[in-house]
Amino acid sequence: MPGKEMSNYDNGGGGNGGTVVYHNTLALQNWCPACSTITWQGVDLPCWTNGSQWMEGENAGDPTTTMSTGPGFVYATSNLTNLYNRPEIWIPADAVLDVTQATRSILWLNNDYIVVYDRATTQHNGFKRFFLSLVTNPIVSGNTATELLPSGQQLFVQTLLPLNPSLTSFNGAANLSPIADLEPTRYIYQVQDPSEPLDTRFLHVLQGADPGAPMSAATYLQSTAGTAFDGAAFGAAAVWFPVSGSGAFAGSTLPLPAGVHTVLITGLTPNAGYSVSNQGQSIIVSPNGATATADAGGVLRLSY
Repeated sequence: MPGKEMSNYDNGGGGNGGTVVYHNTLALQNWCPACSTITWQGVDLPCWTNGSQWMEGENAGDPTTTMSTGPGFVYATSNLTNLYNRPEIWIPADAVLDVTQATRSILWLNNDYIVVYDRATTQHNGFKRFFLSLVTNPIVSGNTATELLPSGQQLFVQTLLPLNPSLTSFNGAANLSPIADLEPTRYIYQVQDPSEPLDTRFLHVLQGADPGAPMSAATYLQSTAGTAFDGAAFGAAAVWFPVSGSGAFAGSTLPLPAGVHTVLITGLTPNAGYSVSNQGQSIIVSPNGATATADAGGVLRLSY
């Protein structure tokens, strides 16, 4: 069960087990005018120190999610921004509202691949971390972490963004009191940009593989004109995500690597028509066309 969150009770661990560190999502360092003088208590303390989503109804609102399915894929995208901010109506200076963008898009492709794209933006510099719970301690080499299960099955996690990441892992179970009964997950894999920028993107390709099977090397792609997109190519597929989580699509030119036969473009207007032109080494996608139609989740699937 690679990637399953680390279930726990954490009765004596200070509440850290309830934070994002153990639940396969982003940690985003927040800020507020009076944060340095607040005496954080209860679940507020681990939420604050770990850059977590706020618990027990303290956050700014619910997330919004859109999803769709198609031939060989399942897609979902969520705007999680409200979960990371904590309003304060009685003492405005205590409000924690520094996160302006926290979104996650996930595309599960051909059973064995999961592509995850995260957008993270704050008004002040601070850590932004991607967490993934694992059963065994991964081997990290270059931009890839490899988990080998006792059965011989493998999980390859390739980090394409940020471009110069810090990749580490630690025994998460050792920090909990206690971990849940029969819980197999023990380790936490962490990715972050050590420069702690205001704005960053995480792009990961996860591949499940049988014992001894090779990894399909993933390549980072960027659009060359129009609305900015980040993408990943692996095997015969390429997956694209808009860099901005908002704003109108004005058309884009996307590289088409040799050997790629399936292209999935996400973040488009659901059920809208588009014009698509294959230029050989790239494709040009324009709005308001009749060549292809995005599905109910805003995904355009192209075959070549």
